[in-house]
Amino acid sequence: MKSKCIDCKKKISIRSKRCPICAMKHHWKSKDYRKKRAVTYKSKDYQKRVSKIAKQKWQNKNYRKKMSLAHKTKAYHKKMALMYKTTDYLKKLAKRTKRLWENKEYRRKRIATYKTKAHQKKCSATYKSEAFKKKWEVICKSKIYKKKLSERSKRLWGNKDYRKKVTLSMRKTFATDAQKKRRALASKKMWQNKNFRKKRALAMKKIQSTITYKKNVSLGCKRKFQNKNFKKKFSERSKRLWENKDYRKKVTLSMRKACATDAQKKRRALASKKMWKNKKFRKKRAVMWKTKAYYEKVSKNFKRLWNDKSFQEKQAKARNLKPNKPETLLNILLDKHFPREYKYVGDFKFWLGGKNPDFMNVNGQKKLIEFWGSY
Repeated sequence: MKSKCIDCKKKISIRSKRCPICAMKHHWKSKDYRKKRAVTYKSKDYQKRVSKIAKQKWQNKNYRKKMSLAHKTKAYHKKMALMYKTTDYLKKLAKRTKRLWENKEYRRKRIATYKTKAHQKKCSATYKSEAFKKKWEVICKSKIYKKKLSERSKRLWGNKDYRKKVTLSMRKTFATDAQKKRRALASKKMWQNKNFRKKRALAMKKIQSTITYKKNVSLGCKRKFQNKNFKKKFSERSKRLWENKDYRKKVTLSMRKACATDAQKKRRALASKKMWKNKKFRKKRAVMWKTKAYYEKVSKNFKRLWNDKSFQEKQAKARNLKPNKPETLLNILLDKHFPREYKYVGDFKFWLGGKNPDFMNVNGQKKLIEFWGSY
């Protein structure tokens, strides 16, 4: 005999008041039933049975196809979206994942699957899809996500063990040449975009203007430069870069533009005044200037520079040298006693071994005059 369900009023062949679905809903409304089911779900015997049944089902290809098609439907996605919004479901999921990741065997299996080419291809395909990009943009722009991410990162970074692990793993990954090339190409692509540059510039200006940022940077730099190995590496890298002409041009132009502004000049002037007001700084500089090593360094640098033609030309343009009073008097005397024999060369027109004489013989004789005038 066919009868009707009390709740949904559907025809049922079973002799009962409700259909199976309505009966389950009716049972789940009572607290005692829910408690009993919770206890059974937590029991190990029940979990083993469920896992066995699931494994048996997943071995069947037809079942897997059906499940994959079901997961691709819009209705399933809507259900999952609603589930992920609930805090209870997220907490349960977090607990479950933590429990699973504590098991070493599970971790090994997951890492092995992540390293496979098939898994990497799937991930790349999903990340490149427009639907994923749109979703990710929406998530990143939300304030709730930003707050959660910042709180989580701060909490994790407060742990010393976590910091050590992250730093070591990052150093290992970024030490390879392939990774360096990838990062360089990715950064170049990003910096070619004008919108990205504007955003980064505005963000960096806001961050750099804060006092806390300046203090953190200064402390970090001081701590780094106390290490001798870091100093050596930094000096070698800077010397290697400075040998490249294109790099030098870029740096000089950028520095000239930055230092040419009135605001920058005022800042530098104030900074230098503050430094020179400090007695310790003055004492250090005075002691440094009196040392022989400092004099030798300065002399070597100037000898090297004065032998460079480009430096000589720059100095000639900057100084715009002309004969002074003693040199003009000597020039008159030379014209009187040795007419058309000596020419003034003190405006950096003639160089010999990194040195510039005042007068040079033009009549075939190898003679030079360096006039040391006193005022």
